[in-house]
Amino acid sequence: NNKLILVLIALALASAGPVAEEKTMGDMEMSMEMSMDSDSDVMPVPGPCSGSPIYSVYFEPAFPDMVPANIHWSPPVVAAHSDDYTLFTTGSTVSPGLEEVAETGAPGTLLGELLSNGDVNHVTYASGPLDRDESWHTYIGVDRTHSQVSMATMIAPSPDWFAGVSSVELCDMSAGMWYEEKTMVVYAWDAGTEEGDTFDFDNADTVPQGTVFRVPCGDNFCPGTDPAPVIGYVHFKEAS
Repeated sequence: NNKLILVLIALALASAGPVAEEKTMGDMEMSMEMSMDSDSDVMPVPGPCSGSPIYSVYFEPAFPDMVPANIHWSPPVVAAHSDDYTLFTTGSTVSPGLEEVAETGAPGTLLGELLSNGDVNHVTYASGPLDRDESWHTYIGVDRTHSQVSMATMIAPSPDWFAGVSSVELCDMSAGMWYEEKTMVVYAWDAGTEEGDTFDFDNADTVPQGTVFRVPCGDNFCPGTDPAPVIGYVHFKEAS
């Protein structure tokens, strides 16, 4: 009889399946911590770069052959700023300072806007205009909260055409490291403030003021009506 009872107990335990593992509160907290650690390893949180490096900025013109020999550049203006500031973008209206650069080449008003803007950290500019194929070199300082750089220069003579780059990010946010080098192409932009489609000054104002767009070829930069091609490059290289 005792043997029969033991067999019945063994069969009952087998049919009931494995005994559930008892977990304490400490075990559950540890499991949650391990899960969170695992998630953070798989999806690292990007962040701004540290330090305040100096970058070399090299402007390299590259006008198409059909651009007249007398075309030149106004003194380029370069600024380091936060992502709360934008010098220009397609479809935007330009500031009075950028309008003056685009129409006359004079950088004074734009420099005043930049120097009085709390989102701008460092400003530099050329001492005079550049010839058609003349390159230009300067330095700009950036930091964790002012890691973007913009540049503008007039294509002269022209109605309101300028060239430049806007909000170039020099920090690789995914890695939290500064780019060692970065090259941006330069296009011809229309500020949307004056009429005219040839290389000349003294054109009527655009009323109401228009917005920024890529200058078309229009037999000035290239045949046809496509947007004008690349007319230069800006090379950024970490110098310190």
